[in-house]
Amino acid sequence: MSDKITKITDSNFDSLVIIPKKPAVVCFSASWSGPSRMIRPTLENAADKYRGKVTFYELDVDENPIIQMAYGVRSVPTILLFAGGQLVDRYIGTITRDKLEEKLEKIAASGELYKNMVAFSKKFAVGLGKRFGV
Repeated sequence: MSDKITKITDSNFDSLVIIPKKPAVVCFSASWSGPSRMIRPTLENAADKYRGKVTFYELDVDENPIIQMAYGVRSVPTILLFAGGQLVDRYIGTITRDKLEEKLEKIAASGELYKNMVAFSKKFAVGLGKRFGV
């Protein structure tokens, strides 16, 4: 795709998408697929707009069959949206910029909520530590 969208594989999928719990978009595509090529500009524009809020990835289904099978991806392009390490939405085929941005607003907001919860948890733990001398 481009430098705005990171290529991932079966072996690094969990470490990049699931474990960080950050909002992520994963586009399952294939180099031979016309619709996969058609959706690239839409994803690149969204990656620019949501930089720092949502991470964008591409997974080639021909080279990485394990994750494709795990999520039941049977056609390309398929876009999976993750928030908090969980699959929250799926879109099969091409998608308009407006529809994609509508979906991204929801997961970007959940990412902000998650960051705020983590920050609060850290402050709370530090406060307890100071209170009890730990």
